[in-house]
Amino acid sequence: MQLKVVSKVKAIVKGVSTYFKCTYASEGGRITIDFNRRDGKIADAERLDGKYALVSTRITMSAKEIISAYNGAPPR
Repeated sequence: MQLKVVSKVKAIVKGVSTYFKCTYASEGGRITIDFNRRDGKIADAERLDGKYALVSTRITMSAKEIISAYNGAPPR
């Protein structure tokens, strides 16, 4: 039973495991789960958040037009 619980929790937190370290312990039939922040990984992600490099072969398009096309929005 405990292995099933731990495996289900691991599946749930899989997407955040880069930013949080999960530790599992069992004592007296009770499972505890601790989460510890990985501050270095979080800081790295924050520095890159929202910044993307776009490359286009459309030399007739302006930078704004390329960004709008990438975002699926009409150019402003």
